[in-house]
Amino acid sequence: MKSLVILIILVVIGILLYNQFLAGPVSEEEAELRVLERDFESSLRRVRQSERVLALSGADISADIDDAVMNVEKIKEELIALKERIEDEKLLKKADALEQKINRFLRENR
Repeated sequence: MKSLVILIILVVIGILLYNQFLAGPVSEEEAELRVLERDFESSLRRVRQSERVLALSGADISADIDDAVMNVEKIKEELIALKERIEDEKLLKKADALEQKINRFLRENR
């Protein structure tokens, strides 16, 4: 058990070092895009969790869904502003893919 914990710690340290030194510096726009992606995934997880609660207990989840939709709309606004500043074509494609996911989510949950 002790060796498993040490192994996990070493793996995490290795990943952090790789990201810090070998993957190269991250631009400000890329960092912002990563934050928006994480925020969107967090909203998705909340909706899925609320849907499971609905399936198990029949509780009203409309407030949870509305909150998630409002958060995703805010993320979309920030993403649109970010896309105007992005110059890297690869990063712009990632931003477009995130925008498509957001639009799909909003269509399904409005």
